[in-house]
Amino acid sequence: MEKLRTYSKLIAITLSITMILGIFAVYAANTTQTPNITVTEATIDFTTQNDNIKTEATTIEMFSAPPPNTTELSLGSTTGSPGDTVTIPLRIFNNPGFSTYNFIITYDTETLEPLSVMQGNSGLSHYVANLKAGTISNRYIRVVGASGSNCSVDGTILEVTFKIKDSAELGATSVSLEVTEFKQINAQFGIDNVPHTVSDGQVIVANSVPITSLQIDAPMITDMKRGEVRTFGLILNTGATGENVVWTLSDSSYALVDGATVYILNKTGTVRLIATDPVSGLSHSITLRIQ
Repeated sequence: MEKLRTYSKLIAITLSITMILGIFAVYAANTTQTPNITVTEATIDFTTQNDNIKTEATTIEMFSAPPPNTTELSLGSTTGSPGDTVTIPLRIFNNPGFSTYNFIITYDTETLEPLSVMQGNSGLSHYVANLKAGTISNRYIRVVGASGSNCSVDGTILEVTFKIKDSAELGATSVSLEVTEFKQINAQFGIDNVPHTVSDGQVIVANSVPITSLQIDAPMITDMKRGEVRTFGLILNTGATGENVVWTLSDSSYALVDGATVYILNKTGTVRLIATDPVSGLSHSITLRIQ
């Protein structure tokens, strides 16, 4: 009788595990979507010792996988100089179809002046909601678009043109996208939200003469003393300036840097000083040998 109870326990455990795995199998077979559940099954050993059941550990692991082919709305990036006119596209990738949108595009009014918003290849009519007397007001552009059918092609929804102000400071300025409405017409002629992700863009304001050659004006190994302060210069191509160059150190425990000025701390050793142009990506470094 005792052995019968032992084997009854074994059968009950086996049925429980089979039912758990069966639930996942039914879900995977009947769902119309890509399953987001992964089941990992480990080996189970059943042994009997003194009419008792021993089981080795079993793991059933579940986690959510990211949805495939996520729709992305992405603002582009561009480079220009003070006084230039630049255009940033708003593109869509993995487009499942959309019929209406309401976008808010924000920008730095100290750097950029919006000039126009033009339709891309989506075919949706649009208008700028905060356009007054031919001028876009506030610190943002609100663009609304609608159509009686879905646009299902990847490409450019809008093109936004800015003037970089003459007084604009050099460097990167963000152009951000907020989506307050993005919908599609479904098969029953109702309206559904379109799940999506958003990527912001930027305008990099650079010198009119780009940096094509960059070198720190110092020996490759430069000796410095503890407590010393020194400002370094750059050797650049003709017409270029180093106003936009970023200065960094490989280890801030040896020294501090403020612009091109290095402040050596009370520690001996070596540290790299690096100068980088964020527009071209060019960089140059030297070794500071601290004594």
